[in-house]
Amino acid sequence: MTSKTAIVASLLLAATLPALSHAASKIVRIEEKSFDFSRIDKVEVRTQGGAINVVGGNSDDGRVRVEKVFRNASESEADSMESKIERTFEVRGNVLYVDFKYEKESSLWGFLSRRPALSFNIEVDCASNVDIDLKTSGGPIDVENVEGEVVARTSGGPMQFKQIGGQITAHTSGGPIRATDVEGRVELTTSGGPITVNSIAGNSRLKTSGGPIKALDVRGPLDAKTSGGNITATFPNGIDSDTRLHTSGGGITARLPRDERFFLNAHTSGGGVQTQFPVEYRGERKRSHAEGNVNGGGPRLDLHSSGGGIRVDHL
Repeated sequence: MTSKTAIVASLLLAATLPALSHAASKIVRIEEKSFDFSRIDKVEVRTQGGAINVVGGNSDDGRVRVEKVFRNASESEADSMESKIERTFEVRGNVLYVDFKYEKESSLWGFLSRRPALSFNIEVDCASNVDIDLKTSGGPIDVENVEGEVVARTSGGPMQFKQIGGQITAHTSGGPIRATDVEGRVELTTSGGPITVNSIAGNSRLKTSGGPIKALDVRGPLDAKTSGGNITATFPNGIDSDTRLHTSGGGITARLPRDERFFLNAHTSGGGVQTQFPVEYRGERKRSHAEGNVNGGGPRLDLHSSGGGIRVDHL
């Protein structure tokens, strides 16, 4: 080893050793505030690199709890970082604004030396009859028991929604999405991960750039698309408007009531089409294509796969 290389290695070691002493450490500080939700119509939350959890309830008494998580930091370093937090924690008009962020330094030297880091996890207990608008730069989002509209975005993390009365618009740049018991319109998109919905009543649009889609107990129009994965959908009440399922890399299974009336248009370039329904085929019947009225015809059921078989079965 040359003297120059030895000096560089010593400097890196000197910078790394203090950080290693804090590597396993985590300091958590809590900030909490109560609010009267009788005059609040909307909750808007923004956080940097952390989780957001919202739970609605029957009471107008609510609270917001912010968990500030300091990693690789001593108490004095945490004190210094605390003083630089930019926070909004207030009601303006009929909107509750919660916004926590910390402008961290970013550099190669900072990465090598494991500089202190700070993230925020935010929990909101609120009245159920409010609209929700959430955004995190990286972390999971969970919303439960809310009657209003929900808008949610994360730059990377899973999302979950339960018992939502209004519509949902949600996007994650990387992670799974799950929605259960939703009465309103649903639009869910992920750049990489599975989408699972169960008991959805409104118009639903589901899109993933890489993962399967499972849509169970769908009671409204469905438009589902994946660039890589299987699609499974069940329609216990049938379909009352055009429905589309499309995958570029997997199979499709759709299940409907035995007496459902619809027009089937199923096409695959990577398998066959099989159905338990009586199809009044248009033109020549082909293994990879089925087109025609079912039980007299009705709304279109368009199924397209570039890499798997298609099944249309009875429930």
